[in-house]
Amino acid sequence: MMKGFKAFRNTGLALLAAVATTALTAGTGHAADTIRIGLSTKAWFPSFVAELTQQQGFFTKHDVKAELTVYQSGSEALTAIAAGAADLMSSNPSIVGEGREAGVNVKMVAMLATRNFGWQIMVPPKSGIKTVAELAKRKVGITSAGSNTDLLASWVKKKYAIDFIAIPVGGAGLVPNLISGNLDAVVIYPPLSYQVALDGNGRVLTDFSDEMPPHLEAGWAADDDYAAKHKDALKRALTALFEGVAYIKANPDAVIPQLAKYDGVSVEVAKQEYASTFGHLSDDGAMTRELVQETLNLYANGKKELDAAALFDGSFTPVAITR
Repeated sequence: MMKGFKAFRNTGLALLAAVATTALTAGTGHAADTIRIGLSTKAWFPSFVAELTQQQGFFTKHDVKAELTVYQSGSEALTAIAAGAADLMSSNPSIVGEGREAGVNVKMVAMLATRNFGWQIMVPPKSGIKTVAELAKRKVGITSAGSNTDLLASWVKKKYAIDFIAIPVGGAGLVPNLISGNLDAVVIYPPLSYQVALDGNGRVLTDFSDEMPPHLEAGWAADDDYAAKHKDALKRALTALFEGVAYIKANPDAVIPQLAKYDGVSVEVAKQEYASTFGHLSDDGAMTRELVQETLNLYANGKKELDAAALFDGSFTPVAITR
């Protein structure tokens, strides 16, 4: 139990903070709502969108205080929501579906992309493997179980009716193990895939953006409870994020050097990622049941059938971008 003085002191500090917050936000039309955003990995493009949105002041513009946390995978970000440590996360319907099956109540609230831009299977340059079917019984590197690389590996097995050994090596382990010959192939993500090809350390066996039909590949998923209690704040946060997308599309000369720095890659690689990914992002986050269902179809892999309608909430989109 708190002692009387300590409780009084804390109450007084809380009142002072409340007064200060009221003074700072008076006249804006909204209090500055806090939203904790879980970014599934730094390498995935939604993370750059969120970071640039923060940098350009779009969250502040819409009276939102965004707290960004980068996690190691989508599964880890989902765990953060389950633990009450995040309100919104970068995700896709497959991860959301797995979460709901496990009792983590989240839904997609906005879409960013309908293709797996830059996601590839790569083999060593001198590998004798020429087709995806030849991966049967081979060692294929993924980042971790439950990750996007794992989902894509499962999709390949299903499509080509083959089996191979999916070995989790973490994001940092994909390239070293490919170069050393410990792995026969890797499922690799951008911009790392572009860098590996540029360096001559890997050869593209297949590109998922060409192989797979349009589906809700990436977007934002919100905790059900947060979305219900803070609908206006969530709408404003999404508006800010899509103003970030609009800024990225409209300012390539300014954005590409920032992207190179953020990803730790050359400007040449950043240019390739920018052209391949960011120019194709959704302008308003609008989703359809068909796109959600297609994602579930692609990644089902024998799991219990999920209802696409239960995995997304279209009331937050399309986002109207204010200027």
